Amino acid sequence: LGLTIVHSLAREQGGTVRAEPLAQGTSFVVSLPLVEGQSTPTDALGKQQNHRQHLRILVAEDESSVRAVLCKFLRRRGHTVTEAVDGEEAWQLFRPETFDLVITDVVMPRLDGNQLAGRIRSVDGDTPILLVSGYTEERLQERPIHSDFLPKPYSLVELGSRCDQLVTACV
Repeated sequence: LGLTIVHSLAREQGGTVRAEPLAQGTSFVVSLPLVEGQSTPTDALGKQQNHRQHLRILVAEDESSVRAVLCKFLRRRGHTVTEAVDGEEAWQLFRPETFDLVITDVVMPRLDGNQLAGRIRSVDGDTPILLVSGYTEERLQERPIHSDFLPKPYSLVELGSRCDQLVTACV
């Protein structure tokens, strides 16, 4: 499913996905066209760094590679990040007023992101919740009240901007 989504998104953007056999396994190379005149993600990240708060963020993501990149990015921005491998672990870690933001994948084993957001809302109506998924918002169940949605794949610039917006809106 993940590779199908990557292939579809790459084609929509005029790019390609190429498979390269290795001694063990396969490597996939995604090529996307560069748009002239736009700032690079690094430039945009640098501009954002001067205007952000240091947050306490709970991240629930069952894909270890996605979780690693996401948490590394958030930590480089100066945030304190607590990681959970699924919604159930995130629920065990969550305490009202402990986190400034919760970022959760929607499709996870044991307790999905919608269920996690619902439980959080039952004890805390204020902490911003950002749901992320490779599925479109329309294909997912109804989103829990007072939560936001960011479709995968997202850029780190988009993620940083959305985190800032959510926390600022709740202040």
